[in-house]
Amino acid sequence: TFQDTKFQSHHHTNYLITMTASLIIIAFCLCSLIPNSVIAVCDNLCSGRGTCQADDVCKCYDNWGVGLTHTSGDCSDRICPYELAWVDKPNYKGTFHGYAECAGRGVCNRETGECQCFDGYEGKACSRTSCPNDCSGHGTCEFIDDLTYKTVHGDYSIQGFSDEAQTFTYHDWDSRKTRGCVCDPTYADVDCSKRMCGYGTDPLDTRDNLLMPLKYQTQQLVFQSSINNCQNEGKTFALKFTSTMNEVYTTIPIAMSCTSLELNDFVHDVQLALLNLPNQVINGITVAGSLDPSGYYVH
Repeated sequence: TFQDTKFQSHHHTNYLITMTASLIIIAFCLCSLIPNSVIAVCDNLCSGRGTCQADDVCKCYDNWGVGLTHTSGDCSDRICPYELAWVDKPNYKGTFHGYAECAGRGVCNRETGECQCFDGYEGKACSRTSCPNDCSGHGTCEFIDDLTYKTVHGDYSIQGFSDEAQTFTYHDWDSRKTRGCVCDPTYADVDCSKRMCGYGTDPLDTRDNLLMPLKYQTQQLVFQSSINNCQNEGKTFALKFTSTMNEVYTTIPIAMSCTSLELNDFVHDVQLALLNLPNQVINGITVAGSLDPSGYYVH
């Protein structure tokens, strides 16, 4: 070391000073090469599915994260789709059914990003119910929004020649989520697994008061048109009849007429068309009609 050396002349002293200065200059040069910023290093380099921020935390791409909390981590796990939860805890406002991964009715596969739904649930994010036994192959699985009020024409919402049954606007939380079976004709029960048997009035049944007249089902059809300007004259229409086993039968075309002279013929045509339905689904019917200033009344 320089401390162990004994210098005898002024020349050697100058040499010591010169060497010391050189070391200071070299040390200064080395220090100046150190960068003035630190390079961030994230876990697993964010697995190639995110960007590494300056604080060594990954900013994951969409649908990537880690674990149930979906914190960034190393962005190695997929995030499954979200839908309205079937059951959850309320928020601070007391509101239920917020968004949840797999709607709270499935487990997320972190490898594929797809929900493995529990029994009875299906679809994206397990967002809808399955119908019991897939309606047993004898019906269709319909959303609660699309279910109609009964099935007969007396329950139809539009008065006229229409096949649109009565429906209601539905905006509850399970809209487009809850489903049920609509069974094919001759099938019934919640899963459409039971065959229906024909049924009717018990012939051995008696009335408590035999003096009271029998009551028959009466349906009224109203055909409205102007007698002086009947736009439907000569046009045809058909009637549909739904049996007690949900079978639907359609009559042959019936010609429309608007004059009082043709009223009896028109009523007779309606009666024959109904009696001629297949399988004698209507084995007895009486049709009567009357003319009102606003149009025909056919009973």
